[in-house]
Amino acid sequence: MARSSIHVCVAFVVALVVALVVGGAVEAQEVRDYGITRRGRVPDTQVMEDARAALDRAGVACSIEAARLRGRDERRVPQFEVTCREGPGYLVVADTDAKALSCLVLESQRDRARRDSQSTKGPRCELRANQIVLPLFAAMGAQAGLTCKIDAGRFVGFAPSQGEIYEIGCADESGAWIEKIEDGWTTKDCLLVSAQGGQCVFTNHAEIITSFAPALGNSDLAGCDLRSVRAMGSNGLDRYYEVLCASRQSAVVRFDGQGALAEVIACALADRIGDGCQFSARPRMN
Repeated sequence: MARSSIHVCVAFVVALVVALVVGGAVEAQEVRDYGITRRGRVPDTQVMEDARAALDRAGVACSIEAARLRGRDERRVPQFEVTCREGPGYLVVADTDAKALSCLVLESQRDRARRDSQSTKGPRCELRANQIVLPLFAAMGAQAGLTCKIDAGRFVGFAPSQGEIYEIGCADESGAWIEKIEDGWTTKDCLLVSAQGGQCVFTNHAEIITSFAPALGNSDLAGCDLRSVRAMGSNGLDRYYEVLCASRQSAVVRFDGQGALAEVIACALADRIGDGCQFSARPRMN
């Protein structure tokens, strides 16, 4: 994760802690009396309108399904929590220069702090829809084009562009990393994630094999008892993988820009593709 990204994220979390914890302590009775329901002094419709305006100022696309006024800081700037139809909700500081942070990011930071035996007193989302996270990961994965049965997810970090990166886990097949961009999502399969030094904690070797093997069906490797596969690199259009079958030495396969298998290359001819073939001739058995 880029150092600048960490600074931006930490700075915003600190601001929220001050706003929601310190500010909340100063005006605890007032916030409690406000409420965010029809029993309070702030109408539900006004909360929705103010939250939507703050999200617009923050540049966040969200079809709000519910909004809650969480409190005000010492400058009387309100903070909202919202749930979004498209995916994770947000905590929003509704200043002139509004800022929003994903509930999944906040919860991930709390989980990381808990694992590191650090304080978990930072801000968190409280609306029920923001605490049931699997449907949120499923919605994001579907928007990113994943068609598997999504059974897990986690926040990975921020891209240099400040886009959020998530790992999506799939039941009995390979998952992916997805990155939020301005007009949608980009995806990176777990084979490529691993080759680039990342880690998919929800995808194991067997799931990778299960997902990759069908792609060999219309080639000289049809019927291959696939034991191992790894990403070797890309030239900007084609992607190359080394594969190892149970009954033969490893080979390199090339997939074109449409994802179709275009060529099977003997390892003797693949020295200049990535780092060349690395699998032993002996089949991997686990």
